[in-house]
Amino acid sequence: MAEFYGQAMSDVPFYVVHTIKDESARITRAGALELLEAEVILLEDSDEDYRNVIKGRNLLEAIVATGEAVERRVLHVRVDSTTNDVERMIAAVQVLTEKNPTGRPPYVLPIDEV
Repeated sequence: MAEFYGQAMSDVPFYVVHTIKDESARITRAGALELLEAEVILLEDSDEDYRNVIKGRNLLEAIVATGEAVERRVLHVRVDSTTNDVERMIAAVQVLTEKNPTGRPPYVLPIDEV
């Protein structure tokens, strides 16, 4: 886990493999669990001054609208926005959302390939 502006950053992109051949995303169990348990996922690239919320935008907007501080499980993911990291993360979240429509345990997690 790395640090970014004093906050822990996840290395989830290293758990995601995007297959160009069939446009599918594969992800390890550890990466999948991190993505599923997060209420908000924020992608950040400090070198390019890039930030993008790919999960939980409505939660953040509700907090801003009410002005009330609410604890949420936020996952900050370090990405390289000049590569396909962003697309891989979006694809991984979409695949996990489709396989886990309730967003609650028990989760359907991928099997790690050896």
